[in-house]
Order: sequence, then structure tokens, then C-alpha cells
Amino acid sequence: MNNLKPYIIFAIIGLLFCVGLVVWGVIDSKTPQKQDFKGKVGTLFIEGGSAVKGIAIPAWFNPKTYAVMEAIIQCESSGEHEGKWGDIEKKYPAYGIAQFQERTFYWLSEKAGKEGNWKNKYDQVNLLEWAIENGYSYLWTCAKILGI
Repeated sequence: MNNLKPYIIFAIIGLLFCVGLVVWGVIDSKTPQKQDFKGKVGTLFIEGGSAVKGIAIPAWFNPKTYAVMEAIIQCESSGEHEGKWGDIEKKYPAYGIAQFQERTFYWLSEKAGKEGNWKNKYDQVNLLEWAIENGYSYLWTCAKILGI
């Protein structure tokens, strides 16, 4: 019986870890895994427990991409979306949670082969994810400031 104690303890810790992931929202079998912007929910969804105003991540999501997204969003908009304008003194102002300029949003949407609405919070988060995954994070001022 003494030989089994480490294995039992290890199994209990593993089980608690998995339960913690489910509670935290990392493992969520109900999360749609769409790669486009259509529908109520895209790659990320606005619910759950994150520092970025409730953006939760599904289990299959790349944690490094999420960390970069979270840093850019916090720096650019503090996680705010509605009525959040930036660079209003410039020819092309930025809007929303990811502070997209309209022309940049539609240019990246075309490159990604996705449709979306520039002022839609979900679409901005989804396109930001794609942009980071595909080497376009340099387009955000905060990525430069943060050394991303």
C-alpha cells in the first residue's frame, strides 16, 4: 500500500488540475471552433475570466498568441470596445478593443480570407488573433512599445 501512495497523490493532483482547467475555462467542449467571423461566436468569445474584459480562451488556443493578444488589447484599449477611439487626430483613426484602423481591418480580413465588420468586437478579436499568428503584430503601436 505504501508503494501506491505517490501514484494516488499524483492522480488526485492531476484530477484537481483538470477540474481547475474546466472551471477556469481552458477546457470547454462547447466552444465552437470556427475560423470565420460569421455567427455569434468566432475563435474567441466574450465570456469567462480573463483580464481582457472577459475574453476566455478555448483549450485548443495557442497560449503564446493569447498572451500577445492580451498585452496588445490591454495597451491599446484597456479591454474597452464601445466608443473607444484612438488616433482621432490622424487621417485614419483606430476603433475598438483591438484599435483597428478601418483600412487595416479590411486589408487583413482579405489576406485572411475572412469576412467581418470593422466595428464588431468579436471580429476585431478574431482578426487580431489571425494577425498575430501570421506575423502582423508589428502593425500595432503597442506591439512595438511592448517589444512584441
